[in-house]
Amino acid sequence: MSRGLIVGLVLGVMVVGVPVDAAAPEGMMLIPGGEFDMGDHHDGMPDALPVHAVYVNSFYMDVYEVTNQRYCAYLNSAYPSQIKVDGGIVYSVEDTGNSYPYFDTDSADPDSQIHFSGGVFTVTGGKEAHPVREVSWYGAAAMANWRSMEEGRTPCYNLSTWACDFGANGYRLPTEAEWEYAARAGNHDPYYRYPWGDTASCSDANYEGCVGETVSVGSYAANAYGLYDVAGNVYEWCNDWYAAGYYEISPYDNPQGPATGTHRVVRGGAWDRSDDHLRCAYRHQNVPDAGGSLHGFRLALGWSEPPPVPTLSEWGLIAMTLLVLTTGTLVYTRRRLTLG
Repeated sequence: MSRGLIVGLVLGVMVVGVPVDAAAPEGMMLIPGGEFDMGDHHDGMPDALPVHAVYVNSFYMDVYEVTNQRYCAYLNSAYPSQIKVDGGIVYSVEDTGNSYPYFDTDSADPDSQIHFSGGVFTVTGGKEAHPVREVSWYGAAAMANWRSMEEGRTPCYNLSTWACDFGANGYRLPTEAEWEYAARAGNHDPYYRYPWGDTASCSDANYEGCVGETVSVGSYAANAYGLYDVAGNVYEWCNDWYAAGYYEISPYDNPQGPATGTHRVVRGGAWDRSDDHLRCAYRHQNVPDAGGSLHGFRLALGWSEPPPVPTLSEWGLIAMTLLVLTTGTLVYTRRRLTLG
């Protein structure tokens, strides 16, 4: 290896400290890592207690819930090589027993806003920017893998076991802890009931009695992290299995939920649910093959922490290393440093 290349590596890694994927992926926001007290600070919901300290690493999160248009693009790209349609329901082509439904088109459920005909998926007119619904947990995970492969990343999900490899650099669903941390958006003193405060109105979010239907994503104000619709519109699938007593045993560092279960966590409330479901700490769940008009999702992506900024003494060592690598010899005298 040449000295010039070594110098470049030292400068790029030791000094600059910028990770390769420093720029946020399209449509995502970097959520800065940190500690917060997870759980119900107001209403004593049994499955959201005890309040417990949690640390989450920095991660990226979709600014908006995945829309019909985005999900339709996935379906059209994946059909027919990766997915099939049987009875109006989308499955993996490898799912010979139709055990893991991904998505209901409008022929399977009229509440769906995506139609399939002649080998093409299309969105109901005017609903392109509405959040996708009728999508199962499996269908959300499958889209995460598709987006990963489209961008040359390693998929997180094994589509046979549905295990998530958190060490992969691909997209995934947020953990329940990441979701609540992002929804609270740094409001930890005090901890609010909702992302914006302790009371809710139809000017804050789309929930029961407001619109009576989904609305375009971004129709309400973003939270302090720049995320839209973390409360209302549609529930959002999380990666975790659900367990009512999980907070009793949750680890401090980046909890990922129980190892097994029957239901997956959904968060954030929906257009046809009361304002109670909008609360940051409210935990809801459903079987992973459930779709329905209330279920949607947004994606997350892990972020690699850059190396720490060097101290003054470390800067001196770096400079000396560069001199040695450049000239080959470093001679020290009591009065000065000279190059030999």
